[in-house]
Amino acid sequence: VAERAVRVFEALAEAEARVHGAESAETVHFHEVGAIDALVDVVGAVAGLDALGIASVSCGPITVGDGVIEGSHGALPAPGPATLELLRGFELRQRPGAHELATPTGAALVRVLAGAASRPAPPMRLEAVGYGAGAADPPGHPNVLRLWVGASVAAGDRGPRQEAVLELETQIDDCSPELLATAREALLRAGALDVISVPCHMKKGRTGLWIQVLARPQDAARLERLLFEETSTFGVRRRLCERSVLERRSVTVPIEGIAVRVKLGLLEGRIVTRSPELEDVRAVARRLERPVREIYERACAAAAALGPG
Repeated sequence: VAERAVRVFEALAEAEARVHGAESAETVHFHEVGAIDALVDVVGAVAGLDALGIASVSCGPITVGDGVIEGSHGALPAPGPATLELLRGFELRQRPGAHELATPTGAALVRVLAGAASRPAPPMRLEAVGYGAGAADPPGHPNVLRLWVGASVAAGDRGPRQEAVLELETQIDDCSPELLATAREALLRAGALDVISVPCHMKKGRTGLWIQVLARPQDAARLERLLFEETSTFGVRRRLCERSVLERRSVTVPIEGIAVRVKLGLLEGRIVTRSPELEDVRAVARRLERPVREIYERACAAAAALGPG
């Protein structure tokens, strides 16, 4: 709970830093979002999801208001600047004359918990519905938040899971290979899903590297900052996309009495991919003084012998 709550406030700080042109999120001073009610909102929401055992969160289009709102910096347009920064990538719907319908705190919760894109509810068996009502009673629409809670349908009833990911990419032709290797390690430690580099030809005939970082949308700002700090790039492009992901399971198989973990990929309940953990395979190969390829193939065969599902 504490880790996720901290991530929400980190997202708020990063958005405020971009809006105010601050050098870093560490220099940001919270005003309204530092109040007690904001702390209760964030920690309460995260603790509630934890108590319900929620594994994933998705949300549809987000309704925002218009007009003018009063804050510590005076009059601001609605939605506020920090709110819009946090809602980049989401589908928005504006309701005229409604004033503030999406706050920075709410936007940060959605971004961290649901990822940086509006997504329809995944296939589920509905178990409960909850409503939360705000104090305001605007004409023309209910001021409520509705939460659906359900269990994912059986693996055999669905195909690959769809999830939003962000691609960060840049081309570099003037950076030391040692620094690029260090940057790759830093990006992976900071939560990048993958870091890919491909040789390419750039302007003036120079050979460079095309670097692509695959990231969870909520991690994009931190990883983009690392690219600027750890490499010589002057610009980073962003591309929001969806990917299909197989259901994953892990099993352990014995190779001459030594455990090797094997990842399984399932499609509609059927195992279609088996991938031994390479570090386990290397350790067993060294211990038995056998080729890595042999141990790898034996681990795959042992996993296949466990059955189709």
